[in-house]
Amino acid sequence: MALPMTQLVRRDTSEACQSRLIPMSEVCNRIGYSRWWVRGAILEGKFPKPLDTGYRSPRWLESEIETWISQLVAKRDRAAV
Repeated sequence: MALPMTQLVRRDTSEACQSRLIPMSEVCNRIGYSRWWVRGAILEGKFPKPLDTGYRSPRWLESEIETWISQLVAKRDRAAV
């Protein structure tokens, strides 16, 4: 029995998200903070560290950024209760 197309697309997107590397500019666009904020938060241990992919080319796993955002939402929701 074949899976519906929506399930196939969703699974493929999820797998790609886990292994996709994104640059600082995309990280900043997703979280709404500047690159200076990101650097400070990394030094304070409050944000995921980037992968070193070469000279002046840090990249983050997309899944780690999504997890960080999810943790912020969960923290907010726990505080609201």
